[in-house]
This record gives sequence, structure tokens and C-alpha cells, in this order.
Amino acid sequence: MRALHLVAAKGDPHAISELIGLLEHTDHGVTNVALCGLAEFAEEGNNDAVVATSRCLRGTDEDSKLFLHAIAALALARVAEKGDMPAITLVTKLLDEADWRLRREAIWALVKLSPAGDKSALSAVGKLANDADERVRLEAAQALTELKRPSGGYTNGDSLPSAAVALNTEVKNGA
Repeated sequence: MRALHLVAAKGDPHAISELIGLLEHTDHGVTNVALCGLAEFAEEGNNDAVVATSRCLRGTDEDSKLFLHAIAALALARVAEKGDMPAITLVTKLLDEADWRLRREAIWALVKLSPAGDKSALSAVGKLANDADERVRLEAAQALTELKRPSGGYTNGDSLPSAAVALNTEVKNGA
């Protein structure tokens, strides 16, 4: 898998196709790595990557739903273009999920995808300012500031792989 990432990093379109194919793998670890690879190496607006990543958000396997959906939301935010309405719709639905970690990742994916000052994004994230979980309220407040920026968008310096590692650690620790 590491070799595939290295080939993808060099811009080989076949590597991107291989990563997309691995999203169907039955081993969720392989799927996670493929999502991270797509987020890192697929060009923004790559329709095949957007469609394949979006498909990961529609899965219902409860055992892996939290992690896969969070990583898929972040990956989708990186491969879809700003203002991509189907991607925004999928990510917005995640704001209603029960797990606070998934709502948190969905907030930042929505910030990345939404144009500055987007009223529907401001409204959706604004509702989470009253979330039952303090961590979600804090993220929502920060996200609202980002959404109101004239340049718009996501300024958080975390890369997807580091966010994935942090989320995986939280899941394992039962946070």
C-alpha cells in the first residue's frame, strides 16, 4: 500500500484508479488507507475520486461506520471542489450523527466545501453551537469564524492523515 501511495504521489493516474478500486475492499484498514491516499494525491475536482469517496459515506456497517465516515468526509472535502452541492449534502447529513467525533469531522469537511458566507452552511454549523457535547460546540464556534472569513474555507493546517490518526486513537481509547 505504501508503494501505491508513492506512485500516486508522482502523479500516476493509474495509482489513483487503484486507490479508488481499494475503496471496495472488505478490510476496513485497506479502505482507510485508500481514502487517505485519495485525499492526499487525487486532484481537486477528480470526478472519479469524488464519486468513489461519496459512496463510502453511504455505507451502513455499524462496526466501521464512525471511522470510515469521518475519514470519507475529510477525504471528500479534499477531492471535491468548493461548492460541490452533492458533496455538501452528504457531509451536512453527518452533522446529525450521534457520535460527536463524526459531527466534528463533518463540520470541518463542510467548512472546506462551502463558499465563504454560505447561508446554508452557516445555518447548519450554527445549530451545532448548541450541541449537547462541549467539544462539538467549540468546533462549531471556530467553524463559524472560518465560514465568515472573506476568503472562506478551511485554514486548519492538519492534513488528513494526521486527522485520521487522531480520530483512530480517540476511537480506540473510547473518547
